[in-house]
Amino acid sequence: MLASLPVTISLAGRVGQHFDPHTMIAGFQCHTRGVELSSAGRDRIDARVRGKRTRDVVLSVRADGALAVTCSCPAQSYGQTHCKHVWAALLEIDRQGAFEELRGTRRALDLVAADAVANANAPAAKKKTAAAVKKKKAAAKKRP
Repeated sequence: MLASLPVTISLAGRVGQHFDPHTMIAGFQCHTRGVELSSAGRDRIDARVRGKRTRDVVLSVRADGALAVTCSCPAQSYGQTHCKHVWAALLEIDRQGAFEELRGTRRALDLVAADAVANANAPAAKKKTAAAVKKKKAAAKKRP
């Protein structure tokens, strides 16, 4: 009888459905340039990802089990929550085996923007999405 070996479940594999192939490839390239987990706790990890510029990525486990992410790159201002830097950080987290408590199941893991919770609680007047800003600028250009 074969002894069962402990199975390490990849976090990148559990959230991969949130990333398009181009972002994943670019994230692999960033990962090869270097990712440093500057602080790794039980429910939060701060990473520095080297690409053309060094970007700061924060990943934290929410109470509902979702993984909240934020990155210092401009991708989020364009409405793209899941950038290459987040993918590179996830690859390094898998390499180092961090976020051990998230590795107990194979089900898909929800990945959300960390500021989505803050924006949901903000007054409606302060909510601005990239699409709303673009729409406002387009309307301003059409005026004579």
